[in-house]
Amino acid sequence: MSLLIVHQQQPTPDTCTCTSIAMICGMPAGEVIRRFHEGYMTRMFGFGRILDDLGIPYRAYQSDEDHVIDDAGAYLLTVPSLNIPGFLHHLVVEMDEEGEWVVLDPVIGREGKRFYTASLPRSEAELMLAGYQIDAFVSIDYLRDAYSYRYKANGEAA
Repeated sequence: MSLLIVHQQQPTPDTCTCTSIAMICGMPAGEVIRRFHEGYMTRMFGFGRILDDLGIPYRAYQSDEDHVIDDAGAYLLTVPSLNIPGFLHHLVVEMDEEGEWVVLDPVIGREGKRFYTASLPRSEAELMLAGYQIDAFVSIDYLRDAYSYRYKANGEAA
């Protein structure tokens, strides 16, 4: 499996959206949080505005659409929070061209926090991703451009 996205850890309990978007575009989470977190949390705008302002081409999903992860690229997902009862959480799923995928949960690494995984849990902190809503899809071509510094000219990992 050839992953493009580099995992980043959300620095606070409520910065999962900005951190997830930072992972997708390859920017430092702190920069995306600085620019967008307050406006997002006060509902001045949604995740789509952040993606638009950062120039990230994406496909938005409606709630009545079929939410299937089936194209190579990055998916911004909404899932139930495992750490704040009654709240929602954003994370990223990256799927490669061979159909292999990985969950990039920004809460991974925060002490004592539970997180989602693509495989069967190996600890009590992990839960296999099952229920989700796709909010946005970003193509593999965009990811290649965003993370081009990690690859040689022939497309092989550096």
